[in-house]
Amino acid sequence: MRLLMLLSVCFCCFFIGFINIGTILASPNIKLNLHLSSSQMQWIMTLRYIALSSFVVFMGRISDSIGRANVYILGVLILIVGAILLSIGTDYWLVIIGSIFIGLGAAAAVPCGLAIVKVIYPQEKTMLVLSVVMISALTGASLGSLFGGMFSLYVNWRMVFWVALLGYFISLAIGVPSKKIEDKLELREFK
Repeated sequence: MRLLMLLSVCFCCFFIGFINIGTILASPNIKLNLHLSSSQMQWIMTLRYIALSSFVVFMGRISDSIGRANVYILGVLILIVGAILLSIGTDYWLVIIGSIFIGLGAAAAVPCGLAIVKVIYPQEKTMLVLSVVMISALTGASLGSLFGGMFSLYVNWRMVFWVALLGYFISLAIGVPSKKIEDKLELREFK
């Protein structure tokens, strides 16, 4: 169960990195396809990061009340909604809302996922598993730059979001069954 939760968090962080960098590289095609101005395109990216940074602490507080695993799963569900809205977005406001959802989902999933992984592994393995999660996020960002550009150039900019959507579904499918691990383990406090 520990490994499944680690894989779920790694998949989630990988595709958050993928979608963030992929969106940047797809932005010229998004701008052309949806007939957006430069400032509108900038708001799509900016509001994602405003939502992310504004709600990290709030999601952490909620996770103290209803459980880290519940907030993590909620975050992945919000990421799925955001990726759907971005992939089907036909106008500015739908893409803005999808981008905000991506920020909100990341604000819930990343800190709670990291907290769960830190708690479920023995203290001597904490740095190793957190490093694995960070490496997956950075790998996602690196591949997002490669495939985000390729998808935008050769296929369609929406493919960035469809691929991320698939990744979020995999993360959810792995994470829901392993959610029970938080209930079974006596959670140690953070030092």
